[in-house]
Amino acid sequence: EVSVMKPNGFVFHESRCGSTLVANGLAAFAPEKTRVYSESGPPVRAMKACDFQECDEEKHIELIRDVIYLMGRSSDVNEKHLFFKIQSVGTKKISTLRKAFPDTPWLFVYRDPVQVLMSHAKNYVPGKPVNANCNRTYRSWNQPRDTKNLIQKITRNPAYPVSSLEYCAAHLATLCQHAFREHKSSGTGRMVDYSTLPDILIDEIIPNYFLPPGSTFGEREIQNIRKVTGVYSKGFGRADKKWESDSEHKNKMAHPDIKAAAALFLQPSFDAIHSYDEK
Repeated sequence: EVSVMKPNGFVFHESRCGSTLVANGLAAFAPEKTRVYSESGPPVRAMKACDFQECDEEKHIELIRDVIYLMGRSSDVNEKHLFFKIQSVGTKKISTLRKAFPDTPWLFVYRDPVQVLMSHAKNYVPGKPVNANCNRTYRSWNQPRDTKNLIQKITRNPAYPVSSLEYCAAHLATLCQHAFREHKSSGTGRMVDYSTLPDILIDEIIPNYFLPPGSTFGEREIQNIRKVTGVYSKGFGRADKKWESDSEHKNKMAHPDIKAAAALFLQPSFDAIHSYDEK
């Protein structure tokens, strides 16, 4: 017999900011009961379906719901929890997804500007372009309007010769802005700073936000999360190596260009999130 799980939560993120750690923690706390889709293609394609064509909004919402419905089908009677980690660019479509699932909890994972930019530009060489996902549209004739607007607003110069490093920082800032705007206007969502992981998952997010009342979340589930978040969240031959925070190292090793780009384009968004959530 096939049943359909409703989504317990959506995870949006800035990219290279700890979102894989979050997804791993969600998958681990009760693995026999939990399904986690990590940056699966169908949801984000459905969310972006109307980007380049006229769409009926109601049909667009139906499409998103249908995709999530199909991905939530299960013949396993033990499965109870369903989570989606969305690609970073999907953060620009938070409001669209929330129209389809207005009552489903969501969060946005972000990180200190210098640290996250270091993760994108870890092999940075002055004068050479940064080859990273954040720069996919850097040389495109059709750069995203929000990225171009942010660069012009900050520099006050429509002809500002933005470098690939600065463009990366500006792109990341637009993701933060989309998430913060939805959080602030709707009063929904949680903004999760990388520095609070994994404790915030255990203390707040999973038991008090993502799971419905009466769900089991005790010492066994906590230890499952501690175990999986104590090793590197990504593979590359390090899957069993003990995880240690690299924040201090990134701050220390960051090139002045990285610090400057982070301060100019990304720091204002980071500060806005922090100052708002600390009120």
